[in-house]
Amino acid sequence: MKSIITLILFFLFQSSNNLYSSVNTHDGNCEVDTSGKDYGQKPPGKIAIHFSPSFIKTEHRIHSSTTFSSDMTEVYWSIFPRTSEFKHRKETIIFSKKVKDKWTSPKVASFSGEFYDGGPFFSHDGTKLYFYSKRPVDKNSKSETSGEIWFVLKQGENWGDPKHIELDLEGEKLFFSMSNNNNIYFTSGFGYRGIGGGSVDIYCAKFINGIYAKPERLPGVINSEQFVESDPFISPDEKSLIFYSLERPENIGQYDLYICNQNENGQWTKPTNLGSQINKGVARFPPDGRYLFFVKSNGVYWIDYSIFHDK
Repeated sequence: MKSIITLILFFLFQSSNNLYSSVNTHDGNCEVDTSGKDYGQKPPGKIAIHFSPSFIKTEHRIHSSTTFSSDMTEVYWSIFPRTSEFKHRKETIIFSKKVKDKWTSPKVASFSGEFYDGGPFFSHDGTKLYFYSKRPVDKNSKSETSGEIWFVLKQGENWGDPKHIELDLEGEKLFFSMSNNNNIYFTSGFGYRGIGGGSVDIYCAKFINGIYAKPERLPGVINSEQFVESDPFISPDEKSLIFYSLERPENIGQYDLYICNQNENGQWTKPTNLGSQINKGVARFPPDGRYLFFVKSNGVYWIDYSIFHDK
């Protein structure tokens, strides 16, 4: 895992222990004093500790990673709303900004709030924000899709209109990440995501000469026939892949995170379970290489990525 060293922070969601608190979607006072620290508190070492900035805590169901801008002044993530100030209960992308070393109260992103939107993450240069959405691809249509990949382009302090990324594969395209060379790794499949699903797998669409080639299902060493594989995080150099799987024999909990690496021949190694420090209960939405964030029944925890150097 030595190659995973940069980029966006991913926040792990435990579906059986949703996080609850309050989120203000309107203009409000700044909530969290970061005191010059990137995440609002002293970073952890190799022992997992509570992660407690209040802007991440929400009464709504968290259903994505969080992604921070490279200058650590913006953070985006998605939720399933549970209160009346939202127009609908579909997955919605919200954000917070750092203003004078304080994080503002979360609000709905300018490009979200009408359709089913989730899984935001920043491009490596910070000029784009990618996300998946079930919004119609054709603006003249009212028919939602099963899930497509979109992005918005930074225009000054604002975001432009969402633009669709065309991938030659029928069916949903969700829970994705992107390497430095713009190859996209994503989840697809209409199978049941519960125990023994087996038809939800990870695909890769390679970016070649300015366009995306037809996506290919990752090999059997990653995608099993009887289990669900989902939520891939590809390292920037494309040497390591982290994903979650359901009910594998090696699982410690129900949803467990695994890591595998590409060897010098471009072949993926057998996935390794990330261990009991992480995989107790449910773990989803894999981390970056700075810190691993995960959830236990009593709250959010984080730990330094270096404990996985030997995985």
